[in-house]
Amino acid sequence: MAKNQTRIKQIQRQALSPLQRLSGELLELPSDELEKRIEKEKEENPYLEEEQDFSTPWFYSQNDNIPTAGSNYNEQLSINTPATETLAEDLLNQLSLSNITEEEYKIGELLIGNLDERGYFTRSLTAIIDDIYFDTFEETDVNLIEKVLKLIQSFEPAGVGARNHQECLYLQLQRLDTKQPSVEISKQIILNYWEEFCNKDFKTLKEKLSCEEEELKTAFKLIQNLNLSPGQIDNQNEKEQYITPDVIMWNNNGQIKYVLNKISNRKLYVNQDSQKLLKALEEEKHPNKETIKFLKDKIESAQLFIDAYNSRMQTLDTFVQEIISYQKEYFQEGDVMVLKPMKYEDIKERTGFSESTISRLANDKYMQTHFGNFKIKKLFTKSIENDKGESVSSDTIRNIITQKIKDENPDTPLTDQEIQNQLQEQGITLSRRTITKYRKQIGIESAGKRKSE
Repeated sequence: MAKNQTRIKQIQRQALSPLQRLSGELLELPSDELEKRIEKEKEENPYLEEEQDFSTPWFYSQNDNIPTAGSNYNEQLSINTPATETLAEDLLNQLSLSNITEEEYKIGELLIGNLDERGYFTRSLTAIIDDIYFDTFEETDVNLIEKVLKLIQSFEPAGVGARNHQECLYLQLQRLDTKQPSVEISKQIILNYWEEFCNKDFKTLKEKLSCEEEELKTAFKLIQNLNLSPGQIDNQNEKEQYITPDVIMWNNNGQIKYVLNKISNRKLYVNQDSQKLLKALEEEKHPNKETIKFLKDKIESAQLFIDAYNSRMQTLDTFVQEIISYQKEYFQEGDVMVLKPMKYEDIKERTGFSESTISRLANDKYMQTHFGNFKIKKLFTKSIENDKGESVSSDTIRNIITQKIKDENPDTPLTDQEIQNQLQEQGITLSRRTITKYRKQIGIESAGKRKSE
C-alpha cells in the first residue's frame, strides 16, 4: 500500500505587525476573557494603568426596557444561559456562512454528520462518494469532497475534521504564529518526523532538525499542549454558564440604541511618571543603558496594548452599528420571522472588514436585548429562496415549521411530507429530508410519536 507523501511548499505571506497580531488576539476575546487579559497585562506591566470607571456600568432592566445604572455590575451583567449547541450544529452554522455552492453545502453536511465524538473524520472519501451515489445516483468528484473537507478543517475548533492524530496536530499548529521558532520546529516534527516523535527519539530529531536541545524541548511542550480531541465538549459547557454580554441593546420608541459593555470598555493609559523618568535617565551624563532599555520596552509594550485595545473597541462598535442597520426591523420587533438572511460577506461589504475579522467579532460574544439574550453569531443565518426570488432565513423556516406543528390537529399530526407540501404552497421549496432535519434540530418528534392516543 502506497504511503501518503507530504510536500512542503514555500508560501510568501505578508507579515503582520505586532499591533495587527495583538489586535486580532483581543478581537476574539469576549468581555469576561478580555477583562482577565487586561488585569494580567496590568500585573505584568506596572506602567500600564487605567482610569477607574465602574460606578455606573450598564445592564438590561426588565422594568424599563432601557439600560440603567447600577452598583453591583458583576451580578447585574451576568446572564444565566445554558449552552446547548452541539459540535455538529456549530459546524453546520459555520458551513452555512461559507461562500460555497449548494452541492458543496450538501457534501459538507454529510461530512459533518460523519465526524466522530472527538471531531475526527475516520471514513474514506470513496465511502462518502458511495453514500452520495446511493442517495442521488450521481457521481461526485473526489477532489470536490477533499475541497469541502479542507474547508471544514478551517473551522473552529482548530483540528476538527482531521483524519488522524498527525493531521489534527498539524491543523492546530497552522493556526499559530509562524514567527515563533518553536512553531516552525513543531510543524516539521509533525509533518516529516512523525515516527520519531511517537517514539520520542530526541537524538534523531535533534540531528535531523539541526536544532538545540532546549528548542526541541520547547517544541515538544508546545505539541503536548495541543488538543487531540477537538470535538470533545468541556463538561462545564453542559451546565448553565454565566456570561457577560459585550453589547446591550434596547428599543427607544422605535429607535434602536446600544452601548458596549462598560466592564470591558476600559480607559487605559501609560503612566506619566514613567515617561518623565525615562527622559531624565536619558539626559544623565552616564545613563544606565539596561535600565533605559527596560523602561522603554515596558512603555512601548503598554502603548501597544492600549492601541490594540482601542482598535478592538472601535472595530466592535462599527460591527455592531452595521448589524443593527442591516437587521433594524428584527431588533425593533424581536420577531425571528423578520430576521433577514445575513452572511459574513454582507457585513464585509458594509464595513470593509475581512471575513476572518467578522468571524472573530461574532464568535463567543453575546448581545443582551429587550427581547432576549443570544450569541451574536446566531444572527448570521443561511438563506433559502422562495419562488419569488426572495431570501428567507433558515431560522424563519424553522419557526414556520414550529408554528405549523403547534397548530396541527393532535389526532392527525402533520407528516414531514405534508409540511413540505404546505411550504411549497407558500412558495418555499425544500426537500422532505431537509424538513426532517429542521424538525429534529428544533427538537420535535415525528408525526407518529406526536399523535395523541
